[in-house]
Amino acid sequence: MAKKKKAKSAKLREKNPQSYGVIFLDQIAPPIPVNGPKPIEIDLTLDEGLKLHLALLQALSELNRLDRRSPRSRARGIRFSLYPDQNRLMVEQGSVKDNSAPR
Repeated sequence: MAKKKKAKSAKLREKNPQSYGVIFLDQIAPPIPVNGPKPIEIDLTLDEGLKLHLALLQALSELNRLDRRSPRSRARGIRFSLYPDQNRLMVEQGSVKDNSAPR
């Protein structure tokens, strides 16, 4: 008679509660010096975070209307413009360099 295997832990593994995801950027212009501070942190209030969420949602909704089979459409993306002197981050449509990734 075969031995019963021990039941695996009932607790599910969870992701790091401080992180909600990671994205990889197409480009950063002008380049940030490698020996600069790591990471560059940007803190937002809840109200400003909601505004960022809405701006990103609107920009992505507009881009989603494009035909992604077209190279011109795949060359469009989202641009975050950071103005450190004004403590401002702007969301707009922009161009991406590498649009060869499979879709």
